[in-house]
Amino acid sequence: RLLYVHNNCVICKDIPSKYLKVENITGHEINNMFYRMLKASNAPKYVQILYRAGVSLNFGWFFSGKEKIDLNRLYEGTE
Repeated sequence: RLLYVHNNCVICKDIPSKYLKVENITGHEINNMFYRMLKASNAPKYVQILYRAGVSLNFGWFFSGKEKIDLNRLYEGTE
């Protein structure tokens, strides 16, 4: 009962944390997934290239003090 239909769209809202899992992934792998997502969305090629370059050059991410993701607080502040 995680899905409901609204205006002929299937919507999944607030998946319980017991069904979620945090995967270890490198910055390079996530950048590549982001690029594939842009490509799959049929974004213009120049947008794909610009966004991919932007996320690749975001060195601040490495020094941001990344915190461990708390799956129980994932949806806080989204309403």
